Amino acid sequence: MKKFLLFTAVVLMVTGTAFATGNAIAFGTNPASQTMPVQVSIPKIVFINVDNSNHQVTFDFSTMADYPDTTNAAYPWWYLPTDPASPNVNVKVWTNDNSGYTLTAKGDQDFGSGLALSDLYYAPAGEAKTANGTSAAGGNWTAFSTSDQTIVDASSKTNGFETYNQDYELKIDGDENAGGPFNTVTITYTITGK
Repeated sequence: MKKFLLFTAVVLMVTGTAFATGNAIAFGTNPASQTMPVQVSIPKIVFINVDNSNHQVTFDFSTMADYPDTTNAAYPWWYLPTDPASPNVNVKVWTNDNSGYTLTAKGDQDFGSGLALSDLYYAPAGEAKTANGTSAAGGNWTAFSTSDQTIVDASSKTNGFETYNQDYELKIDGDENAGGPFNTVTITYTITGK
């Protein structure tokens, strides 16, 4: 009788411990089964990758064959970068935000010495250069600013990676000082979920 009571006490103690810790034990005939809930939680995520082969865009006027533009005396003159070739900047974004996202770009400062940040323009890769002598940028060119400029405002999540490769052009008004020193302008691309 003492052995039976001891065995019963041990079984009750093990069973009580299992239930107290949240573990469940299934007893029954062969087979025995039990359910286990699985929960998945995915936060809203945004991702951006901005790159090109040289990690910078360069306008080197000492190597440009058409600078100065001796065939067109009228300013402004418009120039594409000497390096890299189109696309000048590769921009890839991704988000799982069902409400959508906004992609913006801005610069941090003027180049200096008569060359303003607003003389630098961006457009979707492959946009035709503005013709020299044209006072306003043509096509889809947009001047950079120190405030965010919207590249895309989407109302749904991306379908995999979305690509918004960019080209740059620079407006020369004729009031720029030779040599500079010019500041290096930093362009910041930002993706924001809604």
